[in-house]
Amino acid sequence: AQPLNGMKQDSPADETKPPMPSEWTRTYTSPSGKKGRVFTTLYGTPEDLLNEGYRRMLVNACFWALGMEDAIKEDADVDFVGPFKPNTFGNGTYARGIKPEAYAGFKSPIPANHNTKKPKVKHKGHHHSPEKNNKPEKKTSRKPTASIATG
Repeated sequence: AQPLNGMKQDSPADETKPPMPSEWTRTYTSPSGKKGRVFTTLYGTPEDLLNEGYRRMLVNACFWALGMEDAIKEDADVDFVGPFKPNTFGNGTYARGIKPEAYAGFKSPIPANHNTKKPKVKHKGHHHSPEKNNKPEKKTSRKPTASIATG
């Protein structure tokens, strides 16, 4: 793939950088002697899946990895089976709180709740509890950190 000067499909090519592999396959033999196949892609943001050609490549790559070359089709149907509204690629924009039961069937949106709110910031060192301590909170120089557990 040719590196671009930007994050959009139609961004101009960065002529100062050489093209780089973005997908590849590998066959291997495990220590037990069993042969295997691997497909790797460096792409895969939620928005990449909107591209029909990219989805077809992924489906056909899975067929290849499974040894199902007869199923590989240049015009394979890779339409979505339900609504797909991807989150925008970026730090902290993944859907939070998704559980399998949110997907009741093919009409369930993906992601089910499209919850991409950034986590609330908790301030370390501010553990003021009125029951234990009636002193005012002390200000610290620590930077706030996001809690992964509470989102």
